[in-house]
Amino acid sequence: MLTGDPSAVLLLSAGRIIRGLNPVARELYGVKAGDSLGCLPFEDHSVQALADACARVAAGADEEFVRLARLDDGSPVVGSLRAFQTAGKGEALAQFRCSDFAWPQRLNAVLETAFGLTQAETRIVQCLVEGCSVSRIAEMRGSSLATVRTQIRAIYDKAGAHSQVELMHLAMGLVLTFSRPLSVLA
Repeated sequence: MLTGDPSAVLLLSAGRIIRGLNPVARELYGVKAGDSLGCLPFEDHSVQALADACARVAAGADEEFVRLARLDDGSPVVGSLRAFQTAGKGEALAQFRCSDFAWPQRLNAVLETAFGLTQAETRIVQCLVEGCSVSRIAEMRGSSLATVRTQIRAIYDKAGAHSQVELMHLAMGLVLTFSRPLSVLA
């Protein structure tokens, strides 16, 4: 249930303990099963909001949505909490699935092959999908805004997209398709 998902997914107890997580959550947050919620890289008020919502959901409340702020830059992470019943002990947990995801490494080759993108263009698509602004991409690449905008237009042409939204749909579709384990695709 937790593997093969491009989004970060955590199983949380009402006691503020991470009971399970997928590889994406492990990679993004640097936590492991058994760690406390306080180990997550979110601001204190966000951890408290997550703990409160988790307790409500584990106690039987309906799905809740939580907006968190990353510790490093305050950027938002939105997630949903749903009740999750373990098979063994029957412990009531909350499954937290959030908007953070890890870019599957093999997707770069897929984008290059599918759309004829260069490695630099693939990195721009990755940045856009991860929520970077054009100005942030320019800053990271040491390029001008005009150069990045020209590169984005070239990417649109190669991918057959007419807008950033269309490009995101194409890229996210590939992320979802190529993040699943092969047994799911068979």
